[in-house]
Amino acid sequence: MSDLRDRLRVLMLGWEDPDRIHGGLGVASAALADALGEVTDLSYWFPSSLPASGQGSYQEKRFPVALPAYAHGEDAYGPELRRAWELYTQAVIKEGLRTHPELIHAHDWMTFPAAGILAKALDIPLVYHVHSIAPDREETPGGLAWETEQQWLPKADMVLTVSDYTAAQLISRFDIEPDRVHVLRHGKPEIVPYRTQKPFSEKLVVFIGRMTWQKGPHHFLNMALRLHAERPDLRFVMAGEGDQWASVLQTIARHRAGLRIQAPGRMTRDQIFDLLSMADLLVMTSESEPLGLVAVEAAHFDVPMILPPHCGAAELFPDAPVLAPHDTDHLCETLVSLIDNPKKRKAQVKQNQARIEQMTWESSASELLTSYAHLFMTGS
Repeated sequence: MSDLRDRLRVLMLGWEDPDRIHGGLGVASAALADALGEVTDLSYWFPSSLPASGQGSYQEKRFPVALPAYAHGEDAYGPELRRAWELYTQAVIKEGLRTHPELIHAHDWMTFPAAGILAKALDIPLVYHVHSIAPDREETPGGLAWETEQQWLPKADMVLTVSDYTAAQLISRFDIEPDRVHVLRHGKPEIVPYRTQKPFSEKLVVFIGRMTWQKGPHHFLNMALRLHAERPDLRFVMAGEGDQWASVLQTIARHRAGLRIQAPGRMTRDQIFDLLSMADLLVMTSESEPLGLVAVEAAHFDVPMILPPHCGAAELFPDAPVLAPHDTDHLCETLVSLIDNPKKRKAQVKQNQARIEQMTWESSASELLTSYAHLFMTGS
């Protein structure tokens, strides 16, 4: 397979429209596809009502199906989502049987059935790329996503994941052989980092993520409320929306803290970068975080961070403090020690930068191509 890069036809399936960003998956999948398209004959398919962009190194196909980005709660995966999911799955299978790819690479659970059925029908290698699993997103996993992951993940020839943390989860929870699980690290953002002058004098501490159980917004809010009275030199911004956003807003209002604790809702990608360009510290309070793309983006913008223990980003940035999200006392103490010690913040930023300089999507694509070749050599 010495000429693999010149002839391998790869079909990549996604479910999140990268032009309508809801989470890290769409961003990461599109960036990987762009790099992988330089070394393979790549077709990247995903659901979208928007016209094709015509950009990128790959052939793009968009299916006019609306898949809700993230769903939460026992009634989240209802008839509307199931119908859209079935339509997308059927359309992908029908089109895929006409195109005859040599390998299928599918991102997260919504793409697993289509990819698995196609790979079996065409007798080609099947690669599942796991950005998160149901236990990351739900306090008590169950329902459609969990059942789909349990049914399809063991069928893959190779399972890619974003961190050692998630690799261990896959092996233990789904009984997948360790030699079929591979960690593929993300590259750094393509944007050139910049700094923006804050329109206020306080130090800015940020939370960026969906307002859901997984991301632990109330842990961050408890910390912010504790420091709100003690440290008038701090301002907190919680960017994101989700099923806990309303309760976050209500709690802020109840404590009359809205001047210096703000939760503006969902932000565009450019707005997130603007926020990071002003931030003095990122605090992640996730219950379970396969990677934490926002930590990679924060490092790119020279923003120091505090990370939770169940988080892939902690593997990338070992100089960042790692604290349990429910330990409000320790979070407050560590935050204050960083805010009040510029030398400590700069030292962490320097180490984070050294790590992120090694992270490129080109190196990820090269590593992935080697993994593809191994599948063909071993006959998987």
